[in-house]
This record gives sequence, structure tokens and C-alpha cells, in this order.
Amino acid sequence: MENGKKYLENYTNTSLTSKQLFIHRNSLQYRIEKFEEKTNLNLKMFTDAMFAYYACLDFEYIDEN
Repeated sequence: MENGKKYLENYTNTSLTSKQLFIHRNSLQYRIEKFEEKTNLNLKMFTDAMFAYYACLDFEYIDEN
């Protein structure tokens, strides 16, 4: 979830996100594509991106408690 949340926080900028996560840009792009395939969400669309972001926040909250 960290990858997706950071990707959305960086306004879907793959290069910046991959630098912050210390992974190769292509690896991040592959993970994002797999996430979009499995969830049927398009993270370039605002409503889908917000849904995914709030889901990430929810999972973080669950893990903390």
C-alpha cells in the first residue's frame, strides 16, 4: 500500500515516487499497472485515485489499531 499512497501523494509522478521509495521506475510502473488491473481502477482519474487513497488510509488505520 505504501507504493500506491506515495504515488498518489506525488500526483501520479512515477519518477519522483520511485526515487522516494528507492525502487526502479519501471518496477513501480509495473506494480501500479498490476494494481489497476486487479482493482479495475484508473489512478489517473480523480474519483478512482481518491477511492484508492482513502483505502490506503483505512488500511493504515487498521494496522495501527
